[in-house]
Amino acid sequence: LLPAALLMYLVLYMDRNEREPMGLVLKTMVLGGLGFIPAWLVETAMGFFPYNGWGAIPQAAWDSFVRIAPIEELAKMAPVFLLAWNHPQFNEENDGIVYSASSALGFAAVENLFYVLSQGFAVGLARAVTSLPLHCFAGVVMGYYIGRARFASSGARRLIALGFLWAYLAHAAYDFLVLSKSPLILLLLMPMVAVLMIIGLGVLKKGRSMSLVRSGVASQPEGDQSQCPRGEISPAKALQGKGPTGRQTWKAVTGRILLSLCALFWIL
Repeated sequence: LLPAALLMYLVLYMDRNEREPMGLVLKTMVLGGLGFIPAWLVETAMGFFPYNGWGAIPQAAWDSFVRIAPIEELAKMAPVFLLAWNHPQFNEENDGIVYSASSALGFAAVENLFYVLSQGFAVGLARAVTSLPLHCFAGVVMGYYIGRARFASSGARRLIALGFLWAYLAHAAYDFLVLSKSPLILLLLMPMVAVLMIIGLGVLKKGRSMSLVRSGVASQPEGDQSQCPRGEISPAKALQGKGPTGRQTWKAVTGRILLSLCALFWIL
């Protein structure tokens, strides 16, 4: 459960400009976790479809693109619309990211717990660096489009469908790599997760920028930091690279160490 908690902290940290009520975030996360049950039942029922003579790759494609990914992404999207969509606290585009990610991480946490209890702790460790980031950042991308749709004057359905499509394709591609059980195909797993994490982090930064613009903080004069949250620099200074040197340095060092460790892990 720890990776899900850490990723949730990252999402909430990026939303620190105008924080969402923790009660609503936790409700969305719990409902996302409960969504694992109907998703698992539907996937199990569809698993009785005859696979005779299909071969490993076609079966993996069917399971990934038809039986698993669309069901689970719908299960993760539903809590956002059931709990948050019409809530008064859903008042900016970035909120779509927060609620979608919380639902996705609730789902991922319960799913990971299920796999650990049924298949062992080693499976949980492997999923902690692959499956949980997948669920989180696929949810982040989907939430970005949901947030835009919430405040769009037109084309809201198209944006929601586009967000679902992005999350669905990323999820299905990941599952296909895993279920194919081909050593050559599995080599692509970690690079794919890394790319999705980079995209997801970029979307988190985009959501934060949209939040700052909506609240008017990003457009304030460079020297006026009265509206900045405590401990932060003004967006104008941040854009010009005038932030605290110490903070930027440790972030750069930490990031490079983590990147090196991930690269070493993938090579091994």
